[in-house]
Amino acid sequence: MESPSSVILETNKRYFVEDKFLIVNCFYDQKRIRPFLKDWIGLYPCDNVKLYEPLIFEYVMDHPRIDGSCFKIKFIPKLFAKSVHCSGKYQFVYVDSYSKIIATSDPIEFVHKNDCNCNNAHSQSNCMVHIKIG
Repeated sequence: MESPSSVILETNKRYFVEDKFLIVNCFYDQKRIRPFLKDWIGLYPCDNVKLYEPLIFEYVMDHPRIDGSCFKIKFIPKLFAKSVHCSGKYQFVYVDSYSKIIATSDPIEFVHKNDCNCNNAHSQSNCMVHIKIG
């Protein structure tokens, strides 16, 4: 499903919960949009995007820009590992400074490298987490 979006979020289809970090490439059309200081990317369950309740989020401008039109957004899975379930589908959502959804990624999933404990009781937190890396 493609749309003529001014922002494209490039992700893997699958990530390991145990990875030290994951990267979302955020490409934007320089002729149509310019990222602002408070634009952010959040991680949400695909079936329940509550704009102000991401599992985690990062401000776009806090991350390195590559080739002028791409930001490399770094997320640390251990900070939201207890909020994801390996049978669920998730997506990254780009939200601008005015709280408007600009772009969404394709669905992604999280899996475990070893034994899966996702069948145990699963707690969901409504707290947003933001950290500055670097």
